[in-house]
Amino acid sequence: MSELWIQIISMVVVGGVMLLALRTMQGRYYAYLDQRFRAQEERTATLEKKIDGLQTAHADLCASLPTQYIGRDDWIRFSTTIDAKLDALHRENVESERRIREEIHRKTSPS
Repeated sequence: MSELWIQIISMVVVGGVMLLALRTMQGRYYAYLDQRFRAQEERTATLEKKIDGLQTAHADLCASLPTQYIGRDDWIRFSTTIDAKLDALHRENVESERRIREEIHRKTSPS
């Protein structure tokens, strides 16, 4: 009977040592995970600050764009007007040149 008790006690001791080892490994793993989560939270906080800065910069850019740049529709309207005026000036210039050539031709040709 004493051998049976020795075997039972030794099995309980081995089991207790195994449980202690498992608890120690679990505690180390949880400490490792806590460290990783803290590092991740710090990175997340840093990225959130950067995102806030970018959002502010984007909002400032959106607010300043209408005062600094011409919109596409406005530019098309503006360039169409300028092109029409340049075409009219060109027609006038061509017409004036034609009249001057006729006048010169009339004065230099023998009648």
